[in-house]
Amino acid sequence: MTGHRKSGALGPSPPPTEPLPPASEWLKPGPAYIVPSSGFFFGGAQQTSLIDFLPSRLAGDRLVKQYFLAVHPIAQIVHRPTFEREYETFWDEVSLGIEPQSSVQTIIFAAMFSGVVSMDESIVIRDFGVPKASLIDNFKLGMLYWSTQSISDLSGR
Repeated sequence: MTGHRKSGALGPSPPPTEPLPPASEWLKPGPAYIVPSSGFFFGGAQQTSLIDFLPSRLAGDRLVKQYFLAVHPIAQIVHRPTFEREYETFWDEVSLGIEPQSSVQTIIFAAMFSGVVSMDESIVIRDFGVPKASLIDNFKLGMLYWSTQSISDLSGR
């Protein structure tokens, strides 16, 4: 016996496997990767604001509703009544021109991000008029920025 199986009682021989591409190809970041800039960590000349990433109140409400419909039942990472109170306070502060606490901003952006991710592409286009990837990128950048602000707040910088 030569070690090779032939088609027959045991079934067909498995197809030959293709060699893996070089590690540099399959270890590189995917298309969703955001390259951090030094400004996120060391401060930059460009001042970033909450308004740069914040959707309208109506869009935010839709995304938070989606979070509670699709994500919260599976992964309950917030206490809903507390989140809802903080969410209302967040929008009250925004409407008064007050910058909400960065830790609250981070949680709210994470909920909105989760809402977008859990939606079908066609629904995102219908409800928001932009591709899903565009909204996802916006919230990724917002979460990255606000999470670094939260860390700065905690460290006293």
